[in-house]
Amino acid sequence: MESILKLIFSGKCMNEALIMSSPSSLTIEPTTRCNFSCAMCVKQVPGNEIENGDLSFSTFTKLEPAFGGLKKLIFSGIGEPLLHPELDRFIAGANGLMPKESEIGLQTNGFLLDEARLDSLLDSGLDVICVSLDAASPGTFKQIRAGGELGDIENAFRILKSAKSKRGPKSFRFGIEFVLMKQNYKDLPQVVRWAVENGASFAIVTNLIPYDQAGESECRYSPNTTLSADFYQRWKEKADDLNLDLDAYLKQRWKYHWKAQKTPEEQALADFGKEMLNEAYSKQIPLHTSNLIGDSIAELNRTKEILAEALEIARETGLDLTLPELSPKFERQCHFVEEDSSFISWRGEVYPCYFLWHQYSFFQNGRRVKVAEKSFGQLQKKPIREIWNSTDYRSFREKVLKYDYPFCENCNLGPCNLFTEKPFEYDCYANDIPCGCCPWCGGLLHCLR
Repeated sequence: MESILKLIFSGKCMNEALIMSSPSSLTIEPTTRCNFSCAMCVKQVPGNEIENGDLSFSTFTKLEPAFGGLKKLIFSGIGEPLLHPELDRFIAGANGLMPKESEIGLQTNGFLLDEARLDSLLDSGLDVICVSLDAASPGTFKQIRAGGELGDIENAFRILKSAKSKRGPKSFRFGIEFVLMKQNYKDLPQVVRWAVENGASFAIVTNLIPYDQAGESECRYSPNTTLSADFYQRWKEKADDLNLDLDAYLKQRWKYHWKAQKTPEEQALADFGKEMLNEAYSKQIPLHTSNLIGDSIAELNRTKEILAEALEIARETGLDLTLPELSPKFERQCHFVEEDSSFISWRGEVYPCYFLWHQYSFFQNGRRVKVAEKSFGQLQKKPIREIWNSTDYRSFREKVLKYDYPFCENCNLGPCNLFTEKPFEYDCYANDIPCGCCPWCGGLLHCLR
């Protein structure tokens, strides 16, 4: 009942996502080739299994039966879309079949965007352009976006602003995406203001996915859900009032449980800790004790201040600003499934979301999580509508929308060997969907959609 109510209040009935005859949104990967070597990209991690390749036009045409029902079509993926020689042809082909009120968007690093190419893209039917911009200083930008220069982005925005002036304010929209990291988070307000001054109408801020262990130290978010952190803080304040050291209890929890002879102080702390854990279990609040103790409230507050400053600039200027959560939401939401999205790789494989789009690994709580791609079919073998309405794909969407899977990041054992030591088969709730480790579902990550 709780899961159904969550869907109703979020404006999405579970059955609605299952009865659509075809997707309402498609994200298409034109290529996995890229002209940058960005430090935070999965392609820069040794052992990644991302092969370079381009989407063929014949594979692209297999999607035509779905275009008539689309609200959104986004060209994005591991690679740089502007490297594909037929991107303009893709856009024109889709634009001729999509509803008038629909949108076609593009995610790009902006390096290859010159005046002639932009005119061609817009004439083909492109509506939205999102440019990656992760720093306000040339040095930081070059460090993050290896292969690019901040001047290239500035030039791209001059071209975008000029085209908007010539074509009219409603001709197309453009904005930025900013990946929040330790080395650049202080730049965010300056970047947002610069983007507004140079014609941007939106900005998407997202957290970093740590594809290697060193990347975890660059993340600016807490691994604890907001509910977990608030619950722990409430009990910590109660402990302080009783002169009990709750952190000490969590660090030496088994000592207080099993020590045969306890001092009165130890017994009081053990009883207090047991009462706290019993309440957490009864309310199904996940607690990762070492993360709660190690959470840097000061660092988290500094990041919150930066986001608040950026939000104030957006409010002053009318910028449409999307900010990430700094703690995973307890009330999870999969925008991909709720918005009837599918993701198409350059090979023509059909996937349900960004999280399961490729085979890769990332880190949670210092442990490597192995993610296997989850394809529901290949366009060269089955029509897109047949794949979308297949029993397996419908079942997957139904399971996702129940939101009945574990909070792996907030579990004392998580991520456990169900996710780390072998290809995923099922989680500790006996689900065969690997959503317990998904950072998008908790609101930590955002993308153009």
